[in-house]
Amino acid sequence: MFDAVRREIGPQIRPRDARLEREAAQHRNATVLLVMMTLASAGLRVGLVTFRDAEWMPAVGREFPLEALGWAMVALTSVTVLSWVLYLVASWRASRRIRKLRKSLLGAAYEGALQSFGEVGSTTADPAITAVVSEDRFFDDNQGSTAMSPRAAEHLAAYWMRTLGAVDAEVTRFRGDGGVDVTSSRYIAQVKHFSSNVGVAPIRELSGVVRLDGRRGLFFTTAGYSSGAIEFANASGIALFVMDWANGRLMAVNDIARALQRHRLEA
Repeated sequence: MFDAVRREIGPQIRPRDARLEREAAQHRNATVLLVMMTLASAGLRVGLVTFRDAEWMPAVGREFPLEALGWAMVALTSVTVLSWVLYLVASWRASRRIRKLRKSLLGAAYEGALQSFGEVGSTTADPAITAVVSEDRFFDDNQGSTAMSPRAAEHLAAYWMRTLGAVDAEVTRFRGDGGVDVTSSRYIAQVKHFSSNVGVAPIRELSGVVRLDGRRGLFFTTAGYSSGAIEFANASGIALFVMDWANGRLMAVNDIARALQRHRLEA
């Protein structure tokens, strides 16, 4: 669904930040003006050096201080470089802001699409949770129609990541992905649909992937965590969450997760 929203609606979403764009345009115009002044000074200096002794050269040209003109060119060049750097910084800030706005709007469009297509139910505390686990392919036939499958748990974790701000979170399409079940531009997550507490081993596995990948690590389970798992997660910077899909709740287990839940994930 998120891919479809991005493909169909994405091209129509073109946010702008007038203030940052205006700031970038001002630096660009100043840079162009300074470049023109620098080139004019360079042309003047070349002309004075080349034709300094020509008979038609007026006295003011012969006596013009070339050294002062050289220093003026150096100053103009320095200011031009500074203005160009400021233009690049302002353009980067505007582009970054626009990307964030676009991701936020895509996230809002995604949630709207869920409601428009009738994928939101009303049997849990958070209706969108029903949408995630209500499709037949997410049920565990061996445990009856009320049991959520491991794949459904992954989709539920992706939903919670989008809800917390990582609007581009998606379930990985392939197995053998190094223990990563959900990814976004800034986060990777492992999901375990266990009936008992998660031990240290899965947390250690995700920690190793995080060190190689560079993105922040999140761990989701439908059960709980052993004390050793929580201790290792705290030491390695892994955020631990418990998903209570029946009641539509996401519970932060350690301080890292609570901070992310309070301040939201970066898109």
